[in-house]
Amino acid sequence: MAAVDLSVGGTTYTTLAQAEAYMGKRVATGAWDNASTDDQAAALMMACRALENLHWLGYPTVTTQPLQWPRAGIYSFSGILQSWVAMPKWLVAAQCEEALAILRIAADEDAVNREALQMQGLSEIRAGDITERYQAGPATTAGLRSREAYDLVRAFLMRAPWKIIQP
Repeated sequence: MAAVDLSVGGTTYTTLAQAEAYMGKRVATGAWDNASTDDQAAALMMACRALENLHWLGYPTVTTQPLQWPRAGIYSFSGILQSWVAMPKWLVAAQCEEALAILRIAADEDAVNREALQMQGLSEIRAGDITERYQAGPATTAGLRSREAYDLVRAFLMRAPWKIIQP
């Protein structure tokens, strides 16, 4: 059992068991598989915090809930008003993808160093005849490390960080 407290709706969107099931249906999960249970739980909490920092459409379903999700007041592409009382599957998947990215980066010291340099604005690095160029990094994925996680959540993000007043 993990020493880290993973309580769905309190500190995370998913359980360790749900994350294990998700990873079991995905390829290239070596960083997850090789991590300790405590590191997996910590990565899930870090992923949840990263998702919590996004500017979501709508508003929390219950005003006193500790996390941004579940949410209400979001219109679908077909104009239907939607609300969730449980964590959406795509949000759980996004948390798992972000946790996997966190573990992959943590397992690669060079990746950790490159990520830190990119966060400081580095756009290119050269070593002899080899050049490595970076895009605008976090701005392209709303601060998430995982492109897959960003692709799962982007339809539910505000395009500008303004605050929605709850009705």
